[in-house]
Amino acid sequence: MVRVVMIDDEILALNLLENLIKTIHGIEIVGKFTSFDAAIADLNELKPDLLFLDIEMPGENGIRAAERMTTIDENVDIVFVTAYDQYALEAFGVHAVDYLLKPVTKEKLEKSVAKILKRRNISAPNNEQHDRFLKAQFLGNFILYDKHHMPIKWRTKKVKELCAYLLYHHMESVHKEQILEDLWPTHSVEKSKNLLHTTMYQLRKVFKTEGIEDAIQYIDERYKINLEITSDLLNVTNILQLSDYTEEHVNKLLAIYKDDYLVQDDYMWATSHRFSVRKKIISLLEDSAKQASFIASKQIILERLIELEPMEESYRQQLIKHLIEEGKYSDARNAYQAFKQLLWEDLEQAPHEETNKLIQTYL
Repeated sequence: MVRVVMIDDEILALNLLENLIKTIHGIEIVGKFTSFDAAIADLNELKPDLLFLDIEMPGENGIRAAERMTTIDENVDIVFVTAYDQYALEAFGVHAVDYLLKPVTKEKLEKSVAKILKRRNISAPNNEQHDRFLKAQFLGNFILYDKHHMPIKWRTKKVKELCAYLLYHHMESVHKEQILEDLWPTHSVEKSKNLLHTTMYQLRKVFKTEGIEDAIQYIDERYKINLEITSDLLNVTNILQLSDYTEEHVNKLLAIYKDDYLVQDDYMWATSHRFSVRKKIISLLEDSAKQASFIASKQIILERLIELEPMEESYRQQLIKHLIEEGKYSDARNAYQAFKQLLWEDLEQAPHEETNKLIQTYL
C-alpha cells in the first residue's frame, strides 16, 4: 500500500484529487494539507511514500517546499499538481516523478501512480481472490487494467467490445443468440457464430495471459464473465443509488464523470444504458444545484449541467444569478455573452427576456 500526502491551498482542488485517488487500488491517503509548513511538521509521523504538491501557493513555492521535504525523507516520491506548465523543467530538477496539469484526469493520475508502483517494485499480492480483481473504465472509452494498473492490449477491436459487453452483463449470463444479435447484427448466422467462437477464444487467451483461469463460463448456451471488477461506472452508480447524498458525494461524481458511458467506442448495444446514466446524473445535479447547503460547489455543478445540456436556458439563468449573488459580476456578464453568442450562432435566436433582465444592470 502506497501512503499518500496531498498539499494544495484550494480546498475544492484538494477534495477532487482525493476523490480521484480513492478510486485507485493500492493507494492510502494518510494526510491532506493546505499549507506546506503544516505538512512538513507532520512528515516524520505520517511517513508518506508519495507527495502530491501544488506549486503556486501563498508564501512558499512548491518546488522549494519539495526540496525541504526531500531533506527530511530522501526516499519520498514527488508528483506536482498545478495549473501552470512553466515550472516543469524546474520541477524535475528536484527529482519529481511526475508533473500533472490541472484539471487532473483519472487516466493521467492512474498512469502516474502506475509509474510510481513500478519504481517501487510494488505489485499486487499473488492470491486467487486478488488475481480475479481487475479495474475497468467505462466512461468515455472502455479500458481494462491489469494487476499492475496498466491498460490491457486487445488483439482486435471486437475482442475489446466483447469484453466490455460481458462486463456490462457481469451479474448475469447472456445467451449466445443475444450476443450474436448485439455484436454481429448484419452478419449471417453461420458467419456470426464463427466470429463469436474466434473472438471468445481470443478473450479467454487475454485472461489466461493475466493468470486468470476460467474467466468466462459457458453453461446451457449462455456466457458469463467470472471476475470481480471495480470501475468508474460502478462508483457513479453507487452514488446515484444513494437516497441521501452529501456535497462530498456530488464532488466525487463530478470528478469521476468526465464523459458518457462508452460514448467514444459508440457500441450500439450501449446506447440505451448511456442515456439512462446521463439522465440520472442530470437529475441528481439539478437537485444538487437547488441545495442551499451545497453553495460551495454550486458554480461547478451548474457549469457541468451546462456542459451536458448547453441549450438548457434555465441552467444558464441559475448560473448567472448565482454569480451575481457571489459578487462575480464579470463572470456573470461573460456567462451571459457566451450563451447569447451560442444561441445566435446555432439557432439565430436571442436569450429569453427573463435571462436578459437578470444581467441587464451589470452590462
